[in-house]
Amino acid sequence: MCYYLKVAATAKQLAEQYQKETSIDFAPGDFNGFDLPQTPLISNEQPDHILLGKWGLMPQWADRDFEARNTLNARIETLSEKASFSPYMANRCLILVSGFYEWQWLDKMGKRKQKYYISTRQPSFALAGIWSLYDRQLTYSIVTTAANEQMALIHNSKERMPVVLSGIQEADWLAGAPISTFRNCVAELDPQMVMEPGKNGQLSLF
Repeated sequence: MCYYLKVAATAKQLAEQYQKETSIDFAPGDFNGFDLPQTPLISNEQPDHILLGKWGLMPQWADRDFEARNTLNARIETLSEKASFSPYMANRCLILVSGFYEWQWLDKMGKRKQKYYISTRQPSFALAGIWSLYDRQLTYSIVTTAANEQMALIHNSKERMPVVLSGIQEADWLAGAPISTFRNCVAELDPQMVMEPGKNGQLSLF
């Protein structure tokens, strides 16, 4: 799954890279999903703007007892089956990040772990997301899929990874291309996806 992100770029840098407008007040850093932080995104409803969304999708039917920490991630295989996610399958967004963190279990019980930082050769890249508007607050979930062969070696406890988008895939996701398209292509190793071990367990993805 994906619960820890890094956004190193400023709002201005993101706007320049993606050629979008923005007026968000945002401080770059590391983000723990369980804190329900606000991070930058581009939605299909306002594709020309970079907005802030709160991590942890809140369905419109949710009450005060709803636990948004349970909707940090949305499995692409079961989006249509979950009441929290199925109404928002057409609400697409790009979660803008510099990288994300995963832990490799070094023993069967997970008592010993190695932390990895997964990034791309781009300053920032996009993870697939879905969004909802709850009490005037934009909220989102990161869409995950089965890990490809190399990511499965890192996230070896659950063998999952976020849906990482690049190039035309970003536009296709926002345009509402069939969900199955992304489940099939991102679960396999892409020829441009290169994972190079670095210092302190850092990896480069793409």
